[in-house]
Amino acid sequence: MPYRKIALFIIDLNSGGAEWQLARLAESIHENDLFSVVVIGMNGRGEVYRWLKSREIPTYCLDYDRPFQVWRLLKLFRIFRTYQPDILHTWMFHANIMGKIVGKLCGIRHIVAALRTAEKERSYHVAIEKNTAFLNDRILCNSIGVRDFAAERGFPEEKLKVIPNSFDPTLFHFTRHRYNHGEPFKILYLGRINPQKGLEYLMDAAAQLKSRNRLFLIDLTGKADAPYRNRLGKQIEKLGLKSVVSWEPPVKHTRVPGLLAQYNALILPSLWEGMPNVIMEAFASGLPVIATRIGGTKDLVVHEQTGLLADPADSSELAEKIGYAMDNYEKMQELAESAREHLLSTYSHPSIRDVYFELYESLAP
Repeated sequence: MPYRKIALFIIDLNSGGAEWQLARLAESIHENDLFSVVVIGMNGRGEVYRWLKSREIPTYCLDYDRPFQVWRLLKLFRIFRTYQPDILHTWMFHANIMGKIVGKLCGIRHIVAALRTAEKERSYHVAIEKNTAFLNDRILCNSIGVRDFAAERGFPEEKLKVIPNSFDPTLFHFTRHRYNHGEPFKILYLGRINPQKGLEYLMDAAAQLKSRNRLFLIDLTGKADAPYRNRLGKQIEKLGLKSVVSWEPPVKHTRVPGLLAQYNALILPSLWEGMPNVIMEAFASGLPVIATRIGGTKDLVVHEQTGLLADPADSSELAEKIGYAMDNYEKMQELAESAREHLLSTYSHPSIRDVYFELYESLAP
């Protein structure tokens, strides 16, 4: 097979689910004798950027920190011209659009785009992605739910391919979590705090549980969109939840295993998702999961087999599932054990890595 040079281009190189997926893939490419890799972020010299640099993977940042900084793309031109990749693999909307345009102008023959979520908030993103899909050789979806979402909205189905997120369990150790009835049930939300995540419905569910004199604590951990946090804060105050809901700052990726060990359940009440890495991390750690029945999440959480599912935007059902977890914690531990087996058998990093390599090999030199 001819030697291939691959460029990975993403919006930012801070700490996030897609960013760590890219980082692990970049490491695998870097270690493969048949490939070389360069990583470019539009902005963010954060944890992922430093991690890549520490592994001597060629990594660049365009420092594209405000909209319409088109001149920053000159640096991207220079990187593409210097490196001359055979394959450009872009990740997420802004990188997908700018990458394919600059890539074609630079003569890159093969361009692969990654759709990481079923975007239901910005319909114009979907329209732009669809109408520029002719520039892509493949459009990679990280879940069946994202693939179905794209197909329903008119993306060319022959270009859609599902490659799910992979998981490297080396950071995480499975333990049986304990819960003693009569103590507060400790619930963790871990992720970005924005409208996609459906946290207002979790707050309504918390109010219902509180009215039934259930003992629980909810920690909201992650980077917050300021307007949404303000709105949630007002809701928390209005519902009288300040004593049971806490705000916690984002944590470094290396601290996630220790954080998960402190809770009785992970909750993810999202309205849409791609494939949530945080659920994989909970599975690997033995932490029971309660989530919403949406594309991407459904690929991981099989109701009453690997976790519990509630309908999105349904506070009453969410409260019911939390109450069930509190009352049936031994059963939740059984689900957690099944979840770990499902994770390791289906989403191991080596097997997903090989699917990427097969894709790269299939593209003509």
